[in-house]
Amino acid sequence: MISLKYGAGTSGFVLPFGIIRTSALISLFVILILNASPVYSNAPICNPTGATLCAAVDDNSDIYLNGTLLDTFTYCDITWTCTPKCISLSPAQLALLTDGDNVISVYTQNTNCCEVWASWYLDITCASGRVQISSDNRPVLLYSDTTCETVPTPNPSPTPAGGKQWFDPLYVPNVAWVTPTDMTGFKYGKRIYDPSTGDLLASLSYIATMSTGCGALWFREGFQLTPAPTPLPPVFTITKSADQSGITGNQKISFTLNICNTGGGTMGLPLVVQDDWLDSAPEDVQFGGPYGDYMDTNLGLISENHGTSRRLTITFQNGFSMNSCYNYVYWLNYNTNPAALCKVWHNNSDILFAMTGTPTPGPYSTVTLKNFCPSSTITKTVTATPTFTMTLSPTATATPTVTNTPLPLSIQLIKTEDKTIVMLGDNVQYCLNYTNTGTSPATFNVWDTIPAPMDFVSCTCTCTGGCGPVGNLVVWTITNLGAGLSGSACFTVKAARLPYLMKMDEYLAWIFDRKRILSDCGRGSPLLLE
Repeated sequence: MISLKYGAGTSGFVLPFGIIRTSALISLFVILILNASPVYSNAPICNPTGATLCAAVDDNSDIYLNGTLLDTFTYCDITWTCTPKCISLSPAQLALLTDGDNVISVYTQNTNCCEVWASWYLDITCASGRVQISSDNRPVLLYSDTTCETVPTPNPSPTPAGGKQWFDPLYVPNVAWVTPTDMTGFKYGKRIYDPSTGDLLASLSYIATMSTGCGALWFREGFQLTPAPTPLPPVFTITKSADQSGITGNQKISFTLNICNTGGGTMGLPLVVQDDWLDSAPEDVQFGGPYGDYMDTNLGLISENHGTSRRLTITFQNGFSMNSCYNYVYWLNYNTNPAALCKVWHNNSDILFAMTGTPTPGPYSTVTLKNFCPSSTITKTVTATPTFTMTLSPTATATPTVTNTPLPLSIQLIKTEDKTIVMLGDNVQYCLNYTNTGTSPATFNVWDTIPAPMDFVSCTCTCTGGCGPVGNLVVWTITNLGAGLSGSACFTVKAARLPYLMKMDEYLAWIFDRKRILSDCGRGSPLLLE
């Protein structure tokens, strides 16, 4: 069914973005009237007392209201101190608004490579509330021309229809007018927000990414003076998770921040997420990425700052949309110190936001990480000796008595190495010789740290268990070693790099302290293993 509306002060029936004159389409009217009854609206529903029009454009735009030019709006770069232009409508411009159908028409001309887009809103104050129409409302129709005309001749405007120009309320768009797309990627022009939702307005264009240095856009959008409800304040939640719960050595751990807003938009005010350690951070933790700024299609500019400390700050520069969620993924690189074995860390993320005043920490989420912790569980084998009691009864009954008293563990451990001076590329073997000096069999773990300049090659063990690297450790499991018995656990590493020191003077002091300077003999500098 087609719905018609007879507009006050006109002599035709209003269709979206234009009017078909009854004098020209009597037959069409007869067909349509059989399917729908006209809806008459003669009483004003708004009575405008004031209005503000704002636009963020790339590069220049002329904006019309019901066929009359309101003003010209110009480009404002994201790095400039300017803000997108806003104007207050004069009494004569307010009088252009009708209680029926209205049309905003926007012409945007590209003057410099390579983007061309526009976003706008009209905020009208009524006696009965507010009317807010923006480029986020649908449907918006667009006509585009990507050709380059000789300056200063502008791109040709859409062909007039019925003697009416493209910005006239009575103009009827042809099939070349389409629904615009939101321009994606980094936008160098500054943005504006929709006062009815608090959300960042979309950058409307004719293709998703701009690559042409020329082009012009024509927009048409119809609206009525229907008061809008007051937008809700934003309501935030945050949930933080990690792809691992423990740290075993040199590794990367990814964190995911799930940030949700169940309320209204932030009116363009920035949202900040601050990532901190609630206790001392792991040794040698480094920010791994992503670096720099990122332009999200819906939320706009998102930036990170990991600074020189272990605090990470993530800022949604253009605010946060209503009723939306966003997953931000980042990662840290760890090089843990063996002294931190079994240590627990807490990594916390806070949301900082305020509609007025200074933002303060609000919702937060914490993840717990634990460094590698070798198992110290000892399993002892106990032999039960039964005691038999004989009676004169024809049936003998055997009553076993079981002793299950844990015995203390006593293991002697001696470490050896097959060389103390190596060149880059040489292998070194370390051996841990162990003896069970206790009085009963024992099961236990033996572990050692892979030196920082070394890379693991292999490990062996004269035992019934096994061995292997775990992060920057080599771990052997010794099972059921009898009292007084011995064994050995060995591992081989290769000298892959020089020891890392923060400052050169520390490096030189490290060498001269030992007074053992050797020439590289064409093989590189020696490593002194002491």
